[in-house]
Amino acid sequence: MKIEGRKINVEGDTIFVQASDCEIQKAVAKAGIADCGIVTAHTYQGLMRGLLGKEMGVFVRHTKNLNQSDDYCEVVISRQTHPSTKGRFGKIYLI
Repeated sequence: MKIEGRKINVEGDTIFVQASDCEIQKAVAKAGIADCGIVTAHTYQGLMRGLLGKEMGVFVRHTKNLNQSDDYCEVVISRQTHPSTKGRFGKIYLI
């Protein structure tokens, strides 16, 4: 996965990932098959489950999107602190 201009910041239990140039975004936009935010959020949720264990609940929010005229894409990842009503692995939010 080629992502240029990626910045990762950690503040407490929250991880902020920003990318100013993303091959996934370009491919999804060109194909016109889905919003890259959905693909991106599910990808990061899967990575977190793989790294931390499938029982680890995480919230994944896609807060900025190059396809929506933002200057960069941003994904915010944080620990789920209470049981989810949307399944046992956490929630995904597209903002």
